[in-house]
Amino acid sequence: GSKKMKLLGVTTLISVFLLLGCQSTSFDNQIDYRNALITIEAVTKNNERLSSQSGMGFVLTKDELACYVVTAKHVIPQPYYKLLYKHWNSPTNHEDIEFVGASSDLDIAVLKLPLKGELCSPVYMEIDPNTVNLGDEIQVFGHPAIRYNEAPTRYYKSASSGVVSTFLDKYNGQGFPAIATTAMVSPGFSGSAVFSDFKSKSVKVIGMLVESFNQNVHQVDRLSPSLSIVLPSYVLTQSVNEIIENYKTSKALISPDTRIEKVPSESDLSTEKGILEEK
Repeated sequence: GSKKMKLLGVTTLISVFLLLGCQSTSFDNQIDYRNALITIEAVTKNNERLSSQSGMGFVLTKDELACYVVTAKHVIPQPYYKLLYKHWNSPTNHEDIEFVGASSDLDIAVLKLPLKGELCSPVYMEIDPNTVNLGDEIQVFGHPAIRYNEAPTRYYKSASSGVVSTFLDKYNGQGFPAIATTAMVSPGFSGSAVFSDFKSKSVKVIGMLVESFNQNVHQVDRLSPSLSIVLPSYVLTQSVNEIIENYKTSKALISPDTRIEKVPSESDLSTEKGILEEK
């Protein structure tokens, strides 16, 4: 049998649950490709009781009117009471976010944000699956709820890294292989961009993190390492284009300029000393 875990950070405003932390890396001297990332907090209301869960998203495309963020569908519960988000390099919560739509058969949802200059910087999507190889180094980011040293549970910005471990055929019965990586992740990482070539100035995204997976290998009677599962970029771009086009059709605002193209990486990516602790 197999065990799957959705990577959803969950905390309740009345009774708080303990969630373990994750493997983190230093933010110092990283090339600042993280401007495309947002943290997401979805608040639900049940009989006046508020609960929240966290995840990630990242800017995939934009048009003349808005900035479009992709996340994992399970990060956004339906119905939700309200959505909050923060740009990765900002401590400020915002609520000006709109649910655009979701895939019917994949763990993909699209959100719309107002245009905010450099804060709406689409990632460079590597849509050729032949360029993703076993052993490639990758990096992911999360927003898990962590309780530490008796302090109140709160969301922490976190990072993890690993390598491309294997490709899983016909992911969830779909007609494409998912990417499996060795990055150690915890609830709250769902919806993160999966960056490769992050040590260079040509940072690219090979997919989106959606879950972790433990496969029980019966033949040798032992448990394989935990793997984090990634939807590849070419699947994401196709699905996101369809979701946005359906949304614009319903709004009678069809704009071909929103379609995602393989845009070259910015040649002048700045470096920035990140603030490690989020308030």
